[in-house]
Amino acid sequence: MKQMMQEAFWISVVDRLPEVDVNILLCDANGNLFTGDYTGEVFEDFYGYECQDITHWMSIPKRPKKEGDMDE
Repeated sequence: MKQMMQEAFWISVVDRLPEVDVNILLCDANGNLFTGDYTGEVFEDFYGYECQDITHWMSIPKRPKKEGDMDE
């Protein structure tokens, strides 16, 4: 079930592209994972370098709440 839940969050770039300039997780054809964004033309990693062969992306989840965290 855990694997099913994780796979459900990955979105194929064939199905849908992410919003422009929003931090996301990227996965390339070799299974490498990156943080980065989509410029509207290309995917870039955290450092601004173009990422090649991106096949999937997903939103970065919010961090777990800790005791004492204020509601957002």
